[in-house]
Amino acid sequence: MERRYARPFIVLLSLFSATGALIRLSAQDSPAVTVEPAPATTENIASPAAEIQTAPPHAAGDTYVPEAPTVVDTSPGAASFNDTATHDVSVPGVPSPVTASPVPDLPPTVSKTSWLTSLTPSTLPVHFGLSLVGSYNDNIFLQPFKVYDYITSISPSVAYVQGEPDNPHSNFLSIAYQPSFVFYDQNSYLNNIGQNFNLQYAYTFTRLTLSFSQGYTKSNQATADANNIVDLVSYNTSVGANYVYSEKLTLHSTITQNITNYSSGGRSNVNQWTVNNYFLYALTDKLKVGAGPVFGFVDQQNAENQIFEQLLGHIEYQATGRITLKASGGVSDRQYQGNTPNQITPVLNLSCEYVATETTILRLSARADTYSSADLQGQTFTEASAQVGISQRFFQKFFASAGVGISRNTYTPISRNSNNTGPDRQDDYLAMNGGLQWQPNEWLSVGFTYSYAKDDSNYNFATFENNIYTMQISGKY
Repeated sequence: MERRYARPFIVLLSLFSATGALIRLSAQDSPAVTVEPAPATTENIASPAAEIQTAPPHAAGDTYVPEAPTVVDTSPGAASFNDTATHDVSVPGVPSPVTASPVPDLPPTVSKTSWLTSLTPSTLPVHFGLSLVGSYNDNIFLQPFKVYDYITSISPSVAYVQGEPDNPHSNFLSIAYQPSFVFYDQNSYLNNIGQNFNLQYAYTFTRLTLSFSQGYTKSNQATADANNIVDLVSYNTSVGANYVYSEKLTLHSTITQNITNYSSGGRSNVNQWTVNNYFLYALTDKLKVGAGPVFGFVDQQNAENQIFEQLLGHIEYQATGRITLKASGGVSDRQYQGNTPNQITPVLNLSCEYVATETTILRLSARADTYSSADLQGQTFTEASAQVGISQRFFQKFFASAGVGISRNTYTPISRNSNNTGPDRQDDYLAMNGGLQWQPNEWLSVGFTYSYAKDDSNYNFATFENNIYTMQISGKY
């Protein structure tokens, strides 16, 4: 390896050593409000922002970003507030193979003791974090002709957390902010500062729980939809209400607005509203079923506005704490305010987790829905994808994980001008990833990951292969 290629990693390792005494300053996870958010409509905007966490398929009210494998960080700038060791990001446009994140529970003998503990009370609601990431990416633009680079990112974070998000009878407030300073070794003009802000609040009455969330993201990264690096700013707002009608029946409603703006030229900004209503009825202690409608409006730049309705069925199943299944599925009817014919498509959002042993977790997810294209103006695309993953803990403090996913994205031309239909495009994606993480205690983790993504497209400019090697160290307090 030439000396200039190794420079970012030497700098990164130096930072690791210099910050060793401070790495305990890191934020605890800023968990989402778990007031039983509405199951995913997945009728959301195709935002090229990275899917920052390796979570199961998105719950309703979330803005799904049809991204690539939740492979390790392809863009170190997109850090998560609750980074462990594997800095998970996606290559947008490709499916997100479930990365089977490490088993979260540490041995009970592990305790948080440090010089910082004596300086701060254990009940302090403010938490700090730091994530340092170095990666080699052999195709930073996701194009047929590869351009490689060595990328380094530094991502501090701060979070204010009050309440217990996992307690349905507790109020909860979380405010988190994380900038990411991203440096490219070979293409320094791409250096940028990413921004992530998230506010979540839930208030519980006797039977009624109200929730609110506001997210803001500013990023600069490549997407498979655009096959280029794009500047993105997104605002995601959600208001929810859950009502316990009886011991068996619960009612759920979520209203979301997702705004996606691109500063890069030639992209289609999108503003989408979604209303999701459904009920869940407990047939048994382990099985809940339900149904409900979804209504939405999409204002897409340089394209016909869209109105859609979905009718979805819902199922939740949990058996003996080992198997957890959540699924919603049905049909979507999308109408265009122009000459484009109505579009009827299937909708599916499924996640399943199987805890095989105390140290082994298997995950499966599948997804199908329609999104707005950021790159091909006046087009939508229908995605059908599936992902599987496994995580294994060994020697108590080590975690191995692997995932694979496939996806097909089929584009449909829409335009205010019926003669300007644009090209028909179809992409078939394959994504794989694997990683090893060492977590010696609850505040420090070190990991190495490898990810691979491939797109076979009938558009020559959209076909690509991508390999990413990432090393990350994260701390939280």
